[in-house]
Amino acid sequence: MRKEPKPSPTESPLLFDLDPEPIEETLTALGGIPLVVQAFRSLGLPRSVKNHVRVKERERGYDEARFAESFVILNAAGGDTCLERGLGFKLPKVGAVRSFLQRFHDEALELARPPREVQKSFLMPSSAPVEGLQSVQAGVVRRIAQLYAQQQPPLRMATVDQEATI
Repeated sequence: MRKEPKPSPTESPLLFDLDPEPIEETLTALGGIPLVVQAFRSLGLPRSVKNHVRVKERERGYDEARFAESFVILNAAGGDTCLERGLGFKLPKVGAVRSFLQRFHDEALELARPPREVQKSFLMPSSAPVEGLQSVQAGVVRRIAQLYAQQQPPLRMATVDQEATI
């Protein structure tokens, strides 16, 4: 049985405030990443990941929410970043990421595939961890819809572009 884990750093606010005023200092090309992190955290994704995704077997290393936030950061930044000071944790190494993602694969589901001679195409059912991620995604969509519904006048349409950003 899995004991209640300690709070993830992803459940905390950013370790600095965002100032919308332009500054004279040199800026980084990755300066917008904290806004991505702030959106991730303010939408309640760390708690949602904690509630729906359980693939870790031990308490050591990164928790599921920290992996999820790291993937969002790496996707937004296009690869490696050096944001540890602002995030409150180091991004996971490639080996840790690979090990984490392999836990989403369920070999038994793959073995249930009918032979190609019988059925050429096949949609594999989701593993329990993937179903957890689907619950997180559904929660994000609901949360964004709630935020838009609070606007006056309420928005009635959202557009998802090719990069899947709203």
